Amino acid sequence: TVNLGTATQTASLARWGAAIDKGSVVLTLSAELGGYNGTVNRATAQAVFLNAAGGPVGRKVRLVGPTYLQRQGVTRVEARSATGAVPVGARQVKVTLTGSRAGSGPCGFVDNVRAVVGQVVS
Repeated sequence: TVNLGTATQTASLARWGAAIDKGSVVLTLSAELGGYNGTVNRATAQAVFLNAAGGPVGRKVRLVGPTYLQRQGVTRVEARSATGAVPVGARQVKVTLTGSRAGSGPCGFVDNVRAVVGQVVS
């Protein structure tokens, strides 16, 4: 059995529509991800770009927190960040945070989540 905890928020990108369709907008997703002492749990964050009708477009921006072994079995979060081009036609972004753990008990930890839209300087 895998326990999951999720949170999702969708935000409009419509105000950047013209720049997005010129291919000059990026999104940086950042978060502190980790897990609880002595448990095999994990946290992830991902941004999925959606068109005006709500259908997915382009690639996702994804963050994966440290594994139990990478955390050396202790409670800890680590900063993660990734930047990706906002695909032409995108008008929304849906950010989903997931904490998971096999068995019972606490899921992965997520803190200080940010999704920042920026324009590429040419």
